[in-house]
Amino acid sequence: MGCTSASSGSLQFDDKGLAYCGDVVLRQFGVGIDLERASGAPITIDAVEPSKSDGLRIIGAILVDRPGGGVATSEWPLPGKWPGKREAVGATVPSGKAVGLVVGVRRTSERGGSLGTISIRYTEGGREYVTDTYSTITMSTHC
Repeated sequence: MGCTSASSGSLQFDDKGLAYCGDVVLRQFGVGIDLERASGAPITIDAVEPSKSDGLRIIGAILVDRPGGGVATSEWPLPGKWPGKREAVGATVPSGKAVGLVVGVRRTSERGGSLGTISIRYTEGGREYVTDTYSTITMSTHC
């Protein structure tokens, strides 16, 4: 498989990502990022990674179908029954379906920390792509 630029894959995000912040009293929490693709071949998610990590780490990622809206922030693991709840890595996502990616993070420092922008590595049509969600995650005493 060859790597290509994010601009040539069908999973794209506007450069308007969200900055999520959870209070440091939480040990871990989940952050929702909507995956919207109007067209293109199905994609398979290969990895969900931060551009950098300081005091936080990704501990999991799941997908949920979101016919009535997505997940903003949540407990981790994601509580309750969500339609189509499944592990993100290895999952296939068809185009035209409203899907939410929920990223679980845990603090590794008492003072909290941050993750740089969240990137998604995926395969589409036998080729690998990487796209930036432009979303960042922070845990702090001052959200």
